[in-house]
Amino acid sequence: MKKIVTTMLILFAASIMLPAQEGIVPEDLLIDHRWRDGEMRIIFDHPTTQEFGQREDSPSYQNVGEVTNVGYYSLNQVLGNIGSKWKRQGADSGNVQQTVDSLRAVAAGGYIYLYIERFLENRANLQYFFIIIRDKDDKAIYTKNFDYQAPSIAATRSTWWNYIVTEIPIELEYPFYVYVNDKQSRSLSDFKFKIEDIKLKNIEIISADEMMDE
Repeated sequence: MKKIVTTMLILFAASIMLPAQEGIVPEDLLIDHRWRDGEMRIIFDHPTTQEFGQREDSPSYQNVGEVTNVGYYSLNQVLGNIGSKWKRQGADSGNVQQTVDSLRAVAAGGYIYLYIERFLENRANLQYFFIIIRDKDDKAIYTKNFDYQAPSIAATRSTWWNYIVTEIPIELEYPFYVYVNDKQSRSLSDFKFKIEDIKLKNIEIISADEMMDE
């Protein structure tokens, strides 16, 4: 019973902490952008640079075609969103602390957002993708293979899209790299993104009681 309650608290917390949820069309900053190598954008307040990308369609058409985008949302950002929202809802500080502790256990490194578009349906199923996170020295520290998740067809263009938010269970230090690999491609590595420290001040949450203080 305790495990069920804890799971429900985490799910409820996630629904108010993250900028978009799995199963919902992601924000425009992840959809409507195709990268050039070396280009940097601010995504969820983090400077994010595509180091390289192996597009199977023509690179001459930067505003059409396939899309591979990532975003990073840190645990500090997540925890920084809890306090005021749970205060307004009158949450018990004990429940808040339980949720905070649980999130630290399962998502110490925050969350990676992955959005893809492909011309062919079978090329957009998440079961063919995995990510590798590497530290500043390009040493692999975490790998995530995705399970089967069927894509959806884009309403306004002839592509298939897929989207997932995945937790990172280990702590990360800036800068770090996110490699997005396609098991069906001909490349050893397909996309490499550099994630740098947030431009805004990180919020350190010490306890649930401090979060709930007026």
